[in-house]
Amino acid sequence: MQNRIMITGAGSGLGREIALRWAREGWRLALSDINDAGLLETLMLVREAGGDGFVQRCDVRDYSQLTAFAQACEERLGGIDIIVNNAGVASGGFFNELSLEDWDWQIAINLMGVVKGCKAFLPMLQASKGKIINIASMAALMQAPAMSNYNVAKAGVVALSEKPAG
Repeated sequence: MQNRIMITGAGSGLGREIALRWAREGWRLALSDINDAGLLETLMLVREAGGDGFVQRCDVRDYSQLTAFAQACEERLGGIDIIVNNAGVASGGFFNELSLEDWDWQIAINLMGVVKGCKAFLPMLQASKGKIINIASMAALMQAPAMSNYNVAKAGVVALSEKPAG
């Protein structure tokens, strides 16, 4: 391990906190989000905490943006040891209230964003014998009411994470 980590959804919230945790250990971070201002703020905080790295805007719904981010990680860090598929959105509603567009949006980010992140970075992780961390939610297991599309997306992340390379 060469202490290189990639985190999606690093512009705020849990993604930022994950970045700061690894920064305090001196890791080099590749941070992505669709929130440019949040990303720059996270990078500043990472550097204050003792880490370093770079930021790149990346929408996890777009596989080409994830592969470009993976290429940037190869070029700037020489690879990646851990990926954290953290980018996600929270929304909900009862099944009969949700449109197909609501379902598509939720699944595209919270499930397919994780699938695409794993696919884009898998060759690098295989080379470094790296690890994948996929962020799910207790909603995947407890099935909170009025959150059907979120529950389904996060349950998919749990299922994928059981053995993504197998």
